[in-house]
Amino acid sequence: MEGELHTNIKVESPVTKARGFESHPSERDNSSLLKRPCPIGEFVSLITPDYRYASVNNGLAEAQGKTIEALTGMPLREVWGETVFEGIIKEHLDACLADEVVHYQSWFDFPNTGRRYWEVSYYPYREDAKNISHAMVVTRDMTEQQRSRELLDLESGVLELIAKGVHPRGTLSLLQEKVTQILPGIFFFIRVVNRKNGHLETFLHPPHLDLDSPFLKPFKPSQDSGVCGAAVYHGTAVAMENLEGQNWKANQVAGPETPIERALAIPFRGSKEKVLGVASFYYPPDKFYESAQLEVLEFASRLAGLAIDQFYAEQQRIRLETAIEQAGESIIITDADGIIQYVNPAFESCSGYTREEVLQKPVSTLDRDEDGESFRQLVFEELRHGNLWSGRFQTRRKDGSLFETEATVTPVRDTDGEIVSWVSVQRDVTHQANLENQLRHAQKMEAVGQLAGGVAHDFNNILQAIYGASEMALSGLDESSQAGQDIEDVIKSADRGSELIRQLLAFSRRNVYKPQPVNLNSLVKEMLKMLDRILGENIEITFLPQPDLAELWGDSGQIEQILLNLVMNARDSMPDGGRIAIQTVVTSPPLGPQYYPSEPERKNYVRMSLSDTGTGIPEEVKDRIFEPFFTTKEVGKGTGLGLSIVFGILKQHQGFVHFESRKGRGTRFDLYFPLADQAASDPKGPVAPKTPRSGNDELILLAEDNDQIREVTATMLRRAGYRVIEASDGVEAIRLFERHMLDTALAFLDVRMPNESGKAVYEAIRRVRSELPVVFATGFSADILGNCAEVDPLVQVLPKPFRESELLEKVARGLRMLS
Repeated sequence: MEGELHTNIKVESPVTKARGFESHPSERDNSSLLKRPCPIGEFVSLITPDYRYASVNNGLAEAQGKTIEALTGMPLREVWGETVFEGIIKEHLDACLADEVVHYQSWFDFPNTGRRYWEVSYYPYREDAKNISHAMVVTRDMTEQQRSRELLDLESGVLELIAKGVHPRGTLSLLQEKVTQILPGIFFFIRVVNRKNGHLETFLHPPHLDLDSPFLKPFKPSQDSGVCGAAVYHGTAVAMENLEGQNWKANQVAGPETPIERALAIPFRGSKEKVLGVASFYYPPDKFYESAQLEVLEFASRLAGLAIDQFYAEQQRIRLETAIEQAGESIIITDADGIIQYVNPAFESCSGYTREEVLQKPVSTLDRDEDGESFRQLVFEELRHGNLWSGRFQTRRKDGSLFETEATVTPVRDTDGEIVSWVSVQRDVTHQANLENQLRHAQKMEAVGQLAGGVAHDFNNILQAIYGASEMALSGLDESSQAGQDIEDVIKSADRGSELIRQLLAFSRRNVYKPQPVNLNSLVKEMLKMLDRILGENIEITFLPQPDLAELWGDSGQIEQILLNLVMNARDSMPDGGRIAIQTVVTSPPLGPQYYPSEPERKNYVRMSLSDTGTGIPEEVKDRIFEPFFTTKEVGKGTGLGLSIVFGILKQHQGFVHFESRKGRGTRFDLYFPLADQAASDPKGPVAPKTPRSGNDELILLAEDNDQIREVTATMLRRAGYRVIEASDGVEAIRLFERHMLDTALAFLDVRMPNESGKAVYEAIRRVRSELPVVFATGFSADILGNCAEVDPLVQVLPKPFRESELLEKVARGLRMLS
């Protein structure tokens, strides 16, 4: 037999013995003491100095599973086993035979009743009242009392750690330690269900096991996945016997020296009765579970479930608290009377109030508008009916500034259905409201832009007819003659009209990018008079040009748009007047500062700088100034599109912008444009115009619905040596192409035509001839073409109105592509 080696020993001296036992058992009649019925749980025996039973009562004999006759005379070493005798009994007997009274308690294992906790007393026994002849042993079975104490100690220890918020690994380690103290020799595991994939994962195991042991690997619970998997799968305790044949599992649990014979797994549940995991217990052959042990194991399983459940609940509480604390929305919790009980940090940031300033204050203290009280009453009237309320309203920050709030207020009820508090989730939607206003304004601009674009389209067709007729008339005259000069004046007027239309299209953002060499100094000088009128008398504008400035490669109309946008922004930043300076220079951008849209190449650019003495750009918005619709101006005083247009135009020009600004000290924008000679020589950049060449009797399909423009364009082409077939709409153009499919060398198509558009004609051509060059002419926008002009290298776009030289260059370039 085996017993617990740790014991509690109390040794009394002869003086203590004499004082404590006036009627000592050794002085009584030995036979009557052993023969009379003993109280329940009392076992009595006499032991000789050579450690044999001289006499035993019936209770002790039954506990050992023997008769009185069989037990009498047996050596204690044989009855209790070598370990128990040497570790516990012998030491105490020797003390008693040396005339000491000994009291101690210990666990013992019995063949029929299992593990029992005994309170043992040894008394010296004298037959002749002189020499000690025996040791009298009187014991009481204190198993139930000890079990209760151990369970109470187990429960209080585990609950104390749970209450302190100790991680469940520490709590369950204490549980494991306590259980193995109560039930030594068993192997105790705890596995928990992974809440993501449902696998059972080892949470706690005996310390001797290697972490790489296959026995500790996660697995999916099922009927056939062992005692733990089956217990979780069925949701009930599962026992398994005769495990000694499963050496792989037995050896991994306890090691090869300790075979495992049986196992018991008890699932544990959380507060919602969901299985959270399983506590499993493995027994060697000389151990077994009985009803008293089962109580301990079930109790341990319940405590494990409580620890895990509390841990999950605490994790959820922390997540919820963290989410509320870190939420971007303001959260206000009041009691049923509207007294503020909690506000989160977002409320403090948004309102300007600290938590301490508003806690235990009525929520009405946040209403500082005259109509705030009446509005709040309307809200609470809705809430009193048990409904949540949501809507928008304006409120004030602590500093008095107004902001727009979108809020949802929800009642919180107790288990009886009574409202105990209110939760208000609020979001500052001032920026969103501004964006909505800006979007409505942008939609108005879009409508105006569409109108402007439509007017520009028709006007461009008129200008195209003027250009064509004028150039045709001029070709037959001496340019120095009065008639020739008059026609030149007409062409110049058409040029001015064309530029006006380009500005109108730039406003509507429907213009076609038309790069050419541009003298920036001349462009700025021509705009100064108009800028002076826009700025007024209280703003001084100066221009510092670099003499003999090299030409840049760009679209003059779009560059004018950039300059106009920047000057308008500078004006708005100086409501009380100030100075604007414009400077031009050829230079290489310095290293280091941030450029938009990307870092420039290390080469020379034409730089146009515009600086003002305005209020400057706030630091917190510098990274956003090029965003579409972003503006710091008051509602109704800005589209938020100005700088985004600047950004887009510079990107189209393969240029860059850099700005510097200090609050209260003004802003400077540096805009970099590629040089005209670099752009012409750079194969990746825009291609500079080439000298037109005459035709060689190539056949050109011309499709244009305006009769006058079609006739003039056909005449220009025929004069240059081309053959021309003419179509007045898309359907006729497709029919003519089908008839002259193999002879056609190039198609010149108006984008907008009745019946079928120029794009529809292009698609019909591409179905049968993918290599045919196509030139689109448009007085409106190339947007209608989709991306075909970008992805098809044989497609060119010629904006209206165009000159004869521009027409012939596009045709010649297209034919070069074909060859």
